[in-house]
Amino acid sequence: MKKKLKELGEDLPVIKINKVTDIQYSNIEMDVPDDLFKKVVGYGKKEATDEDYFSIAFRNMLVETINALDAEESAKKKPRTRRKKK
Repeated sequence: MKKKLKELGEDLPVIKINKVTDIQYSNIEMDVPDDLFKKVVGYGKKEATDEDYFSIAFRNMLVETINALDAEESAKKKPRTRRKKK
């Protein structure tokens, strides 16, 4: 996450959250032929807006940050074991 933020620049402005909307969704696993997959991806790339790209990137950055913080917290909670001196 820190690496990705550095790519954006050191002096990022504060982001103000105006509204949060909880959205229920389903994750659907599909078998899609490669040619159809490429067509749908191409369509999506044509239709995607800057807001779509921002939402994807921001969500991914939040998830990575939360995962990194959770990993740090877990590492702090693990008791250290000492080796017995011979």
